Amino acid sequence: MRVGLVIAAALIATGANAADGQWFESRFGEQRSYFQDWLAVCDDSGAGQCRLVQEAASDAPDSSFYRVAILLLEADRRWVMEISSRYMSADQLNDVSFTIDGDVIDSPEGSWKVGSNEVANIADTITVTDPELMGTLMTGMRDGASMQIDYLPPGNGSGVVGVSLRGVTAGTEAILANYAAR
Repeated sequence: MRVGLVIAAALIATGANAADGQWFESRFGEQRSYFQDWLAVCDDSGAGQCRLVQEAASDAPDSSFYRVAILLLEADRRWVMEISSRYMSADQLNDVSFTIDGDVIDSPEGSWKVGSNEVANIADTITVTDPELMGTLMTGMRDGASMQIDYLPPGNGSGVVGVSLRGVTAGTEAILANYAAR
């Protein structure tokens, strides 16, 4: 019995089976917490850059892989969103739009850039940087149930990424609380 309690404590300490909203230290030196379908991650044991991440992957050869990360930038406390998809040819994209619970949100020219927030040559990735668009998206994501991201040209895939929004509100509030406590 005592060995079982020690193993359970070790699993909890490493984040395995962590309850929603419970922060834990990962083996990578990050503070992490699950919020339904999203994972909040704060670098440097919680003192660094924070982001809310959702990703999906499958082992099937023709499967889609995507990663959506919502980052709260440390310098100016504004949100940006990184979107990666296995089949997205980011450097060839000419159109990106979002649909949150049936409401279509177009992204104006210049509202996103190729690459991640910090690195321009990250494959199959774009970053939404426009504050007005991010404000609209954040409001919709915090109030919504699902989001669809459409991009053209579709590359070798469908050009569609479907994202659950369960946990966005709690996750972004936790990140804001982390920053406020610093």
